[in-house]
Amino acid sequence: MAKVGDWVGDLGHLLLADTALSELLIDMLRMLDYGHLSSVPKPPDSGLTTKQAAKQVLKFQEKYPHLVPDRASGWLLEVLTAADERNELTHAVALDRCDRCGTATLFQHPRTGKYIDRSDETVQALTERLLDLREAGDEIAAQIAKLVNKHIILGAMLLADDTGETIVPETVHPHIVNHTCGDCTGEGRATASVVLQVGGVEVKPTGLTKALLKNRGTGEGKGA
Repeated sequence: MAKVGDWVGDLGHLLLADTALSELLIDMLRMLDYGHLSSVPKPPDSGLTTKQAAKQVLKFQEKYPHLVPDRASGWLLEVLTAADERNELTHAVALDRCDRCGTATLFQHPRTGKYIDRSDETVQALTERLLDLREAGDEIAAQIAKLVNKHIILGAMLLADDTGETIVPETVHPHIVNHTCGDCTGEGRATASVVLQVGGVEVKPTGLTKALLKNRGTGEGKGA
């Protein structure tokens, strides 16, 4: 068992930050599924890695640009780069590990042969970067929800006009979950908070939706 101070880098915190980011990306995929399918979609794979989930969101943006804001592109590319760095750090093999205390200072990636800096400073910097990406992603998730809901309501307007009935579509909202330990809450008790948004939208038939779309020339605008 490693003694206090022997462990090189707080990899546990790094993995927690990476998991929080992957949860956010999977939630984005959940919302995006509602925007392009005619039936209630199956939930995305909850076991996707951060990199896998980010690639799927990028594919959505390429195929359905009206559902993902333009600014998400740069953010997703940053996520992919950070995910690669996280993989390098966590998969690195210790070349000079001490069997007695577990101390190691020289690491190498087994596949690439690249020597990896896994110092406390490097691990902390990457952890903070992942946490910053997670925070920035909350706003992008909110924008995705807005664009997807716009698309859902448009479909409901068309359906209401076709059927002559009032439609109450199921809209989407981000599932923002924040985990806080007892020390950080100041109360000695860990908490998990979830941001919930409730309330439905009633769409009444007007008979004007198709005409309005025709005048506009398109029913979908690209994400801002």
